[in-house]
Amino acid sequence: MEDVIRIVTQASATLTVAAGAVTLILRLKTAKPLLPGEFRKIIYLSSIVVFIAVIGLGSMTVYHFLNATNHKVAEISEAAWYIFMFTAILLSCYVSYANILFYKRVVGNSGTPKNKKKK
Repeated sequence: MEDVIRIVTQASATLTVAAGAVTLILRLKTAKPLLPGEFRKIIYLSSIVVFIAVIGLGSMTVYHFLNATNHKVAEISEAAWYIFMFTAILLSCYVSYANILFYKRVVGNSGTPKNKKKK
């Protein structure tokens, strides 16, 4: 049963890294024809988050493949996995904040109610 679980984790980790790499390539191809500006900058920033996450997922894949045979390398890749994923989460918070600021500049405050005067 352990062999089946290990094969499933290895296959899912490999597929996740492949999907992340394809996502990163498509994001960069999408942003390339855009005119330089803040929208393009936001796409590139979020692509950096995806890149860091893909590196973390690659470390996870190495961990799943080497956990049963080479424990020393598996421990290092596990630590790298956690570091890269935590970094991606922190950078994702910054990119989300940049997205909010961009949205507010584009849309303005038309969607928010104005302060009513007291009678």
